[in-house]
Amino acid sequence: MTPEVARISARWRELGTLFRADEVLSREALGALLAAYSGAGRHYHDLKHIDALLELSRAHRASLIDPMALDLAIFFHDAVYEASRPDNETASATMAGEWLRQLGVDSVMIEKVRGYIEATKHVGGGPEAVSSAAADPDLDHLLDFDLSVLAAGADVYDAYAAAIRREYSVYPDFLYRRGRAVVLAKLLAMPSLYRTPAFAAAWEARARANLARELAGL
Repeated sequence: MTPEVARISARWRELGTLFRADEVLSREALGALLAAYSGAGRHYHDLKHIDALLELSRAHRASLIDPMALDLAIFFHDAVYEASRPDNETASATMAGEWLRQLGVDSVMIEKVRGYIEATKHVGGGPEAVSSAAADPDLDHLLDFDLSVLAAGADVYDAYAAAIRREYSVYPDFLYRRGRAVVLAKLLAMPSLYRTPAFAAAWEARARANLARELAGL
């Protein structure tokens, strides 16, 4: 078992205890999630991505109102991920709803988690926060966590960009560059990449520098 899987599994068990899930069914759900994020073609949207977001959630737990809902959304938000389909978020939200109902999670929590997942819209090879999402500090944190890689150091960002390209390997270079350029330009046109003031102050400038550098290199 890798360190990422150990940490992910431990947090899943904690959540299962909180909503008193059946242990056998909870293990089945975890197995389905681990399998999904370990699938062929997962070069960025994989278990390391989930582990990184859960770590950000742990680090900022004091700022969260409902960490259970946020972490459940993290677990499921990229459970369905295929570069060629436009409805990954909707399909992931559906998967979350089906499993969480079986696990006995109440309907209000399920709808919150589904809404969070659908707000993590990914467009054309890169993450883009949905500007129309209703005001919700936990959702702001989730979307910022999901975009945190954009503000990574240059080497980490370049590895992320290369991993995204591998996930979209079905497309030839000229088509990928065209689509990726559109995504990067949309991100750079956003008034702010980050919704949470602390993250905007810490991450905005570096993220924009990374995006502009990638765009210039396409």
